[in-house]
Formats: sequence, C-alpha cells, structure tokens
Amino acid sequence: MTSQTQHAQNYVQQPPIQYTRSDVSCQQWTSEEIEQLKRAYKIHGSNWILISKQFFPNRTPNQLKCKFNYANRQDRKRDDLKMLDDILQAVLNPK
Repeated sequence: MTSQTQHAQNYVQQPPIQYTRSDVSCQQWTSEEIEQLKRAYKIHGSNWILISKQFFPNRTPNQLKCKFNYANRQDRKRDDLKMLDDILQAVLNPK
C-alpha cells in the first residue's frame, strides 16, 4: 500500500472535528436584528467585538461583519434597481 493510500485511509477514519460553539447562534437573522446591527454600527463603527459583546452575545464578531456587509450590498442593489426603474419610467413616460 502506498503512503498516499495510507494517508487517505487515515483521513477517512478520523472522527470529524466540531468547529461550532454551543453559545453561538446559527439561526437565521430577523429584520429587527439587522436593523439593530445597523444602528450599532452607526454608534460603534466596525468594532465588531464590542458590538458582539453589547448587542449580540450569541453571535460572533465575524458573523456580524459578514451580515452587515451582506445587508449593505442588498440595500445598494435595491437602491440601484429603484434608480434604474425611475430612469426607465422617465424615458418611457416623458411628461
């Protein structure tokens, strides 16, 4: 048996490592949580550790950062689509 095959067999036989912490929430975010996150960001900036400790003790700082950035991208997309729709309406229906 080659060393590569032995290594593959050893890898398969090892139990999986559990990376999740029991105190960390993996639940879906509510709209209220997202709004609270935006308000906390306005107060504390990108101090995700502080925001996590004060407002979201069951969320990691990385979860907060990722959700905040995702929510901002969604907001920008929504704003861009609205602006394009307004331009299209103005072109198609001139007053």
